[in-house]
Amino acid sequence: MEWPEKLRGKVPAALQREIINLAFNDSVNDINTVVANRVKQPIFYEDVPSVTQEEVDSIPQEYSSFLSINVMPSYMGDRVYTYNIGLSNYMLGAAHGLESRQTVCYDLKLEKVIMLDDLVADRDKMVELIKSAIEAEYGTDDNCIDYSLIDLTDNFAIDVYSISFIYNPYEVACYAQGEVVARIPFYEFFSQKCLTPYAKELFSIVE
Repeated sequence: MEWPEKLRGKVPAALQREIINLAFNDSVNDINTVVANRVKQPIFYEDVPSVTQEEVDSIPQEYSSFLSINVMPSYMGDRVYTYNIGLSNYMLGAAHGLESRQTVCYDLKLEKVIMLDDLVADRDKMVELIKSAIEAEYGTDDNCIDYSLIDLTDNFAIDVYSISFIYNPYEVACYAQGEVVARIPFYEFFSQKCLTPYAKELFSIVE
């Protein structure tokens, strides 16, 4: 693992804490401690008996079980950095592995992690935009997306032109559908009153 380097000469402590929280579900700040804690925890579910990573590591190599956590930037702009946290695991005997992606957006100017409430002023209007973006990309036929399950998610990624809301397998569709992404270009917000003043400034939107 390569820990995030200094950003503009400063250690992004808030960013690092959020990455640890999403990647390891742990509030400990020390990376060595949090990794040691994670390998002792059940791989799949915290509330039911399961195999830990320590036990998986002891399985002979001709069998296949694994846990992988990868963190890397997906966008590095003048104001915003977006990080992807990819989690992938498979337990021997399972029907398939499980993969998911979590994202963290960081405001370099304010030195803060960008949260959903920082951006969205009208949740209902934003959900409408998300559903429209998903329908435009995936349609309503020949897929297993359940549009009634689509709601605002704090799993979003910002890039130079758009914001993408990300739904992992099983959140709004079956496993075979894979990841469902609602990508909304910034220009679509010009006629919508669903952003906070902070978001408008961040996205350079003038109404």
